[in-house]
Amino acid sequence: MNRPVGVTILAILDFIGAAVFAIVAILAFVSGGTLAAAISRQQGAGPLAAFMGAGAVVFGVGLLIGAAIYALIGWGLWGVKNWARIVTIVFAALWAALTLLGLVSQFTIGGVIGLAIDALIIWYLLKPDVAGAFKGTQSAAASA
Repeated sequence: MNRPVGVTILAILDFIGAAVFAIVAILAFVSGGTLAAAISRQQGAGPLAAFMGAGAVVFGVGLLIGAAIYALIGWGLWGVKNWARIVTIVFAALWAALTLLGLVSQFTIGGVIGLAIDALIIWYLLKPDVAGAFKGTQSAAASA
């Protein structure tokens, strides 16, 4: 399998993103429990403590789902799966659209850089030689 270098870099970045999401999820679980315990010590704060603890759990579960998605896309890119290329293009386009909306309300250099990175990812994954690397794996799997 001949994986382009840029695809390898994108896959590694997805794996790093998955790890960061998982670590932050664990921190959310731990800190949410600690915060809920601290709040519950205050008189009459039982409902607030329960709400804070539940909120941290929901946030942590959302982060774990995000970590799983990042890991799955990274695995697909690593294996040069065309579905992973398409999902990456769709996600980059969605992020670009959201960034563009954000730039309309508040212009920031970080927003411009993020928009440029999303555009670069889309352009790279649509290049004929990169797209061809993904198509080659499908035809090899179909003939086997």
